[in-house]
Amino acid sequence: MKRLMRKSLIILFSMTLLCAFSNAAVAVENPVNLIQDTVGTLQVKIKADQASLSQSPQKLFALVRQIVMPHVAIDQMAGLVLGPKWRTATAQQRQEFIDQFGLLLTRTYANALLTASDYNVQVYPMRGVQWKTAQYIAVKGAVTSKSNGSTSQVTYYLERSGNTWKIYDMAVEGVSFMQNFRSQFQSFSDMDSLLKRVDELNAQSV
Repeated sequence: MKRLMRKSLIILFSMTLLCAFSNAAVAVENPVNLIQDTVGTLQVKIKADQASLSQSPQKLFALVRQIVMPHVAIDQMAGLVLGPKWRTATAQQRQEFIDQFGLLLTRTYANALLTASDYNVQVYPMRGVQWKTAQYIAVKGAVTSKSNGSTSQVTYYLERSGNTWKIYDMAVEGVSFMQNFRSQFQSFSDMDSLLKRVDELNAQSV
């Protein structure tokens, strides 16, 4: 009996070490590669099917849900956008806002993406290796118009999710995407009115 218990403990200990080693061996995804691959995939797909996507909003929304939204931290964004309202909202109101805001983001991205192939997107390499252990990082880049050569500086803000990253904000020339939404929602004194407004915005973009 003691021998069996000892053997079981050895097997359990060995499995624990193996799992720990396996987790350590999985490298954290380089956020620069993540952004470049996502943008590149979008540009290729939109360029190949731009006429059809322009005529079918639902098809465009589906493309955003498939390629972009898996890399977006909706819960984190929702909390940032609501600010103090998030802390006082009920669990049901939070979930409803997450659902509605996720839909709003999908449609906002979609409306902007039809012109994505008209721009060159550059993502600057990360300096050092601190990003491999960081929980939050900022990745800088630039977007340049192919028609007139004008360039805007872009910063992507990401949080670590396991061994990959999710975007929770983006700033163009220092103007935060989330802050823009937050300023729109500040005038609402209660969550019910705010939720109604987000629902109206979603209805307008159908």
